[in-house]
Amino acid sequence: CLISEQHQPKKKIMETPVQMILREPDPFEQSFKKKFEGNQMDSVDTKFLVATEDGEIVYQDWVPTKSLDTGKTISSPPIYCLDAHDGKISTLQWSPFIKNIILTVGGWTFALWKKDLTFGPIFQSFPHQCQLSSGHWSPTRPGVFFIGRIDGSIDIWDFLDKSHEPFLSQNVTSAPITAVFPFQISKKQQLLAVGDELGTLHILEVPWNLKNATVNEVGIIEAYFEREASRVILANERHTLTTNKAEEPLLNVVPIIEETSINDAEK
Repeated sequence: CLISEQHQPKKKIMETPVQMILREPDPFEQSFKKKFEGNQMDSVDTKFLVATEDGEIVYQDWVPTKSLDTGKTISSPPIYCLDAHDGKISTLQWSPFIKNIILTVGGWTFALWKKDLTFGPIFQSFPHQCQLSSGHWSPTRPGVFFIGRIDGSIDIWDFLDKSHEPFLSQNVTSAPITAVFPFQISKKQQLLAVGDELGTLHILEVPWNLKNATVNEVGIIEAYFEREASRVILANERHTLTTNKAEEPLLNVVPIIEETSINDAEK
């Protein structure tokens, strides 16, 4: 087994499902926030993404606008709303390495999106045999992410190796997994926290090949995502062109049988 579980005495703390795993605040992050606290937000992006229980992704701007009809200040309408999954979305997370790439997990599938691409995902998995319950990007590998399932197993995907199936699947618990969170302990050790519906926290150690990035991995994975985005754009353009042609009326088309009938009538 490539991922080893850290065996420690189990302590029953709670019976409720583990929904989120948080680490202690980073001192650098705290100092950064304090430095810019109270400054104006003119240069801050005010747009955000929302995932719903109906499997939709909504891209919204929280800055209010003025209604043209009443002149009153109202909430901005959604920039776009996409049907992303066939069930509740449990994960909505930006890539820590590649700008505008988003991981979503919901229903029986996971998907990768480009923020400004409104046609659909640049990659979507085939429906799994069981529902997917959580997901998280690797903090050190641009092409690696972890997916939790309700059957108690996790899938580790490595797009640098293959994209049609997980690089590794491993059973962790008999209960549905509700949260996964990888974190770097040191330069030589990376752990994966896995929470389940029974309130148990499992700690796994990530092997070196899934935590150490290869040379220019960011560039390789980014180029792959760009190719997939171009493919989606091209497919959408072809679909639009085909649809428009199908809707065009046929002009100057007279059935031959009707012409023959008219000539026969004149004779």
